[in-house]
Amino acid sequence: MHSGNSSKANRLSFDHIGSREVLGLAWPIIVSMLSYTAMTAVNAIWVAKLGMTEVAAVGLAAVAVFILQGFGAGVLAGVKITVATATGAGDDDDARALGLQGVTVALALGLGAVALSPAGDLVMSALGASPATHEHGATYFTFRALGLPFAFVMYALTQYMQGRGDTRGPMIAMIATNVANALLDPAFIWGFGPIPAMGVKGCAIATSLSFGLGALWLAVAVWRDLGGLPRVVDRSRVGRIVALGAPLGLRAALEITSFAVFAAILSSVGDDHVAAHVMVVRVLSVSFLPGHAVGEATAVMVGQAMGAGRRDALAAIRAAANRVAMTAMGVCAVVFVLVPGALLGIFDPTPEVLAIAIPVMYVAAGFQIVDAVAMVAQGFLNGVGDTRYVMLSGVVVAWLVKLPLGYALANTLGMGAVGAWVGLTAEVVVIAWLVRRRIVLGRWERAAAPARQPELVAAFE
Repeated sequence: MHSGNSSKANRLSFDHIGSREVLGLAWPIIVSMLSYTAMTAVNAIWVAKLGMTEVAAVGLAAVAVFILQGFGAGVLAGVKITVATATGAGDDDDARALGLQGVTVALALGLGAVALSPAGDLVMSALGASPATHEHGATYFTFRALGLPFAFVMYALTQYMQGRGDTRGPMIAMIATNVANALLDPAFIWGFGPIPAMGVKGCAIATSLSFGLGALWLAVAVWRDLGGLPRVVDRSRVGRIVALGAPLGLRAALEITSFAVFAAILSSVGDDHVAAHVMVVRVLSVSFLPGHAVGEATAVMVGQAMGAGRRDALAAIRAAANRVAMTAMGVCAVVFVLVPGALLGIFDPTPEVLAIAIPVMYVAAGFQIVDAVAMVAQGFLNGVGDTRYVMLSGVVVAWLVKLPLGYALANTLGMGAVGAWVGLTAEVVVIAWLVRRRIVLGRWERAAAPARQPELVAAFE
C-alpha cells in the first residue's frame, strides 16, 4: 500500500539529470565528512596535551574501533539502497518500514560492539602495543565500543534520510555532533565541575556521548515521519537490508585492515617513510571527499531510478556524476603537482620527510581522476544492488595487488613510501577498470533483476 504522505521524501525527477542535481545531493555529504574529519582532529589535539604515549595509544586503538565502525556503517548502507528504491517507486510506507528496521539492525550491531568492549586488552596485544600504550589503548577501545550503539543508530537514520533524498539533515546533525564533541572533550579529559578528569577514557566517553546527541537529533527530525520506534522485527525487511549491506560492511572492515597492513609495510622501511605516508594521507583525506560524496549521491539517484522504473536515466546519472567527480578531483591533482610543499608544510615536516613526501604527492596526483571514476562506478553498482561485486573486487584487489606489489616495491626494490604508493595506485586503477567493465557489459543486471536486459548495455558504451 502506498502512502499519500510523502512530505519527507525528495523524490527525484529523471527527465533532466545534470551536474546540478548531483551536486545538490553531494555537497552536504562533503560537509558531513569534513565535520567527522574535524572531530578526529579535535580529539588528537586534546589527547596530545596529555602526552605522546596517550597519542600513540589512541591512534593504535582507533584502528580496531574503525574496523568495527566501518563494518557497521557498511551494513547500514543497505538502509540507504533499499529506502532509495522504495522512495523511487513511490512506496513511502515501505521506505518508512525499512527505516525503522534499519534502526533495529543498528541496535543489533551496537549490542555486538558492546559485547566486544571488554576485549580491549586482547585488541591491544594483537596490535602489538607497547607496555606504555597498552593500558591507555585498552581503555579507549572499551569506552568507544560501548558508545558504538549511538553511532550505529545515527548511521541508520542518516542512511534513511539520504535514501529519501535528504542529505542536508544528516549534515546538520553531524555538525552538531562535532560541536558537542569539541565542548565535551576538554570537560571529560581535564575535568569540569562535577565531572572528574578522566584523560584518554574521557576522550572516548565524550566522543560516544556526542554520537548519542547526533542520534537523538536525527531521531527527533524523523520521528513523525517514521512513526516512532520499531515495535517488531520484520525479518523480510531486515533481510533485504543485510543482504545488500553485509558485503559493504565486510568490504569496509577488510579494507581498513589492509590499510593497517599497508602502514605496517612502511614501518619496516623507516619512520621517515611512515611520517611521509601519514602526511600525504591527511592531505588526501580532503581531496578524497568529493569523489566519495558523489559516489554516495550516485547510489541514491540510481536507487531511486531503479525503484521508479527509470532505467533509461541510469546512463545520464553516471555521466553527470563522472563529470562532477572528475572535475573536483582533477583540480586537486593539479594542486598536488603545483604546490606539494605548501600542502605538506602544514605538518611542519623535517627536510628528510619532505623529500620523501613530495614524490608521493606526485603519485597521489596521478590517480585522482581514476579514483573518481572508481568511486562513481562503485556508487552506481551499490545503487542497483550489486554490492557483492563491489565487495569482492575491492577486497581481492586490495589484498592481491596493493599489498604484495606495495611490499615488493617498497622493500625489495628499495623504493620506500613512493613504491608503496605505486602499489596503492595500481589498486585504484584495477578497481576502476573492473567496476567500469561490470557496468559497460551489463553484468550488474544479474544482481539487479531476475533477467538481464541486453538493450540497456548500449546506453553505457
